[in-house]
Amino acid sequence: WRLTPAVAINRNQDVVHRVVCRAGVVIIAEGRGRGQRDLLGTEVRRVRKVVGETPIHDIVIGSGPGEVPLPKLRLTLMRLPRTLRRGEVDPLARRLRAVSSPTLPIPKGPIPRNIPRGRKIR
Repeated sequence: WRLTPAVAINRNQDVVHRVVCRAGVVIIAEGRGRGQRDLLGTEVRRVRKVVGETPIHDIVIGSGPGEVPLPKLRLTLMRLPRTLRRGEVDPLARRLRAVSSPTLPIPKGPIPRNIPRGRKIR
């Protein structure tokens, strides 16, 4: 299992994590509302360009329909069919790590110039 936490995040703190394992690439989204699904779709499209024919599974954590409750996440991951051989997992994880972007977004906008300076110490 190769876990990359918080590969995508938005301002509502919806987070997407990526796991590379013998089942392929598993993308896990957590958060509330529609934002997590948008992040999940974006990440699936990005990963699909890199991995080729490797299977991609997407899981949404939550309590609604089609979502997996957090206590059942481990069981859900363990039940995924294994399609990769052991020697294929590491190169795939390295390839994904090479093309992944920084994890946390950098705030945009002008740099503030009127920052109050501290008192000088003599």
